[in-house]
Amino acid sequence: MPHSISHPPALEGRTLLDELNHRIKNELASVINLVSFKAVWTDNVEAKEELSNVVDLLHQHVEVHSILTMPDRDALVDAGEQLRKLGLAMSRGLRESVGLLRPERQIMALYRRSRDDVN
Repeated sequence: MPHSISHPPALEGRTLLDELNHRIKNELASVINLVSFKAVWTDNVEAKEELSNVVDLLHQHVEVHSILTMPDRDALVDAGEQLRKLGLAMSRGLRESVGLLRPERQIMALYRRSRDDVN
């Protein structure tokens, strides 16, 4: 009687999670490339700035996703260190999304407004 070789459920689940993580990373990379391409080719300075903001935010999502991805199940993981990294990545993404880490962008926006007021 032939026996079918089956993978343990935990291994099958891990393989599915690995594939899902791989696809998510590929999709995020594709979106980053597309938005970056549009930012390079646009002549509108404000659109270029906003597209650059989107790229920065997407990079933060990639960092958070990488931290949330399950580590190798055979390796020991410092849960405190993982939580610290996650907290830092999420807070950095939040601060960037509201412009707190981008003072040069705020300065450029003020400069453009003042220049527009003069004209």
